[in-house]
Amino acid sequence: MKRWIRIGTVAVAGAIALAVGLSSASAGSPTPPAAPPTASGGHTPAFQADPHTVRPAKSETLFYPVTPCRIIDTRSGGGFLNDNVPRSFYVTGTLGFLPQGGTGGGCGIPAGATGITTNVTATNATMNGYLTGYPTGATPPHTNFISTHPNLTLTANPTFALAAGNNKPLTITNHLGKTQLIVDVTGYYIPQIEGLVTETSTPYNSTSRILSSVRNSTGSFTVTVDSDVTYCTPIVTPYFGTGIYGSAYAFNTNKVQVYLWTLSNTGQPVPSDGTGYFYLTVVC
Repeated sequence: MKRWIRIGTVAVAGAIALAVGLSSASAGSPTPPAAPPTASGGHTPAFQADPHTVRPAKSETLFYPVTPCRIIDTRSGGGFLNDNVPRSFYVTGTLGFLPQGGTGGGCGIPAGATGITTNVTATNATMNGYLTGYPTGATPPHTNFISTHPNLTLTANPTFALAAGNNKPLTITNHLGKTQLIVDVTGYYIPQIEGLVTETSTPYNSTSRILSSVRNSTGSFTVTVDSDVTYCTPIVTPYFGTGIYGSAYAFNTNKVQVYLWTLSNTGQPVPSDGTGYFYLTVVC
């Protein structure tokens, strides 16, 4: 979408420039424009913002639905949730699910997930109470995601935020009495893979999903991301520098190959670092 917006902006700007040019022509002989900036020197580009101070358009979190998959069932793993005793749970990855009553091998939720949608069931409660859920290490909320009642099995569909960088990113606390809890995940939220890579091949101002970058040679970079992006669509845009172009492909698990290049006097592509800065977005 960003690329279409940019194209549209250029088209509008071009139309305005054409209109101004026609107006000037009717008034007299136009003044020749200054020579455009070059990638190898010459005129200084009009836009010289420091890349470290400029951030791309706000990254949007992506949602991926999944077939309902059990991650927690205290009846078969862990036992009752007791009054006011927080318990943290595995949500992402492949380890630790069986001991908490979940599906062996997990439910395919990646480590970078920031939230999950769920179906939850509270059953076998010993008294009227409620449960709260929150990112591990965060301040517990004042609101509950489900109530509990003796002799009743109740369900709800809460969305939980997850703690970043924690093996057990979700904490649930029961309040009043004891209860059993079942949680099936139905989807997850995760940031877009995108960000700015600097002239030293360092990811800067990017989402956490860009892990590292290596400059292989002039104009050639390998960017490592947090998941398999084989056959996804990487989009690369040189930060600035007239005549510098970018291309990328993702055919190798979690690696994205990026190339920056320019055109020779004969129109042949020539590897070039340009300014060394480029934006990368991977769409899957």
